[in-house]
Amino acid sequence: MLAPRTRMSWLGDDTPLGWAITLAYAIAAGVTLHAARGVRAVAVRRFVVLSGLALAALAVNKQLDLQTAVFRAGRSATFALGLYEHRDRLHVFFPVLVGAVLLVVLVVLAVALRRHVRALATMLAGWALLAVFVVVRVALFSHLVRVLGWTWLESAWPALLELGAITLIAIGARRAR
Repeated sequence: MLAPRTRMSWLGDDTPLGWAITLAYAIAAGVTLHAARGVRAVAVRRFVVLSGLALAALAVNKQLDLQTAVFRAGRSATFALGLYEHRDRLHVFFPVLVGAVLLVVLVVLAVALRRHVRALATMLAGWALLAVFVVVRVALFSHLVRVLGWTWLESAWPALLELGAITLIAIGARRAR
């Protein structure tokens, strides 16, 4: 999309930008896990540690590209279940479903951490931005972006969303002390 593919096509996102984002996830994971050592409140420390572990997992997934495997399995399931002729509706339904689930997760996190929202506001904003990125990616996978005519989302915007989210999470972890 933004950069030419390299010869390592077995990897998920083997473009220079993909590797830069993978590195950003790994650095943010390290920063976040290191920052957790200085956090006093148990609930905040637990959230910061889990965030660091999640960022590390996302770094690995950036190259494994497991979401593509899930999407392909879903496409195969629609064929097997005879739902492929309804794919236009599914292309709208799936991103909406993913967005709703992520919204519920964010609300549950905010409620569970309500006593510490001020300390975690930047991190929570980063996770919210990452949720927006995920919904955009799902919309790109399902071709909803083209159906809606939002082809500008096929440019650098998703990468900027992802990098911005990663940055906010790492900065928020440093502030969570």
